[in-house]
Amino acid sequence: NLNQKRVSDDGCAALSRLLHPSSGLALVRLNLGCNSIGPAGGAALAAALSGNASLTYLNMYQNHLGDAGAAALAGVTVLRSLNIGLNSVTSAGAEAIAHNLSALRDLSLRSNSLQASGA
Repeated sequence: NLNQKRVSDDGCAALSRLLHPSSGLALVRLNLGCNSIGPAGGAALAAALSGNASLTYLNMYQNHLGDAGAAALAGVTVLRSLNIGLNSVTSAGAEAIAHNLSALRDLSLRSNSLQASGA
């Protein structure tokens, strides 16, 4: 649980090395809510998780992912639960998620800037 631990994009880059499948770490849940993670941090996490088969729950609530970070995380197809509420995601980011996360069972986009086209 790294909720409210002041994790930034640089922290995500370091964390991504631990999450890479070659690390041997079999983490199932990761809470990175209420930090300072932007699009670059989201992209670093997504890259590390692309071959990770164990992580199924990711909480990124109240960060700064924006559409670019949301689109990057949309490529992580192993996720079953994703919370990216309060991340300045617009309809464009929501569309990227809708088209790419086929295994997703639980998605929270609350408190974002979605229009009818992204809902």
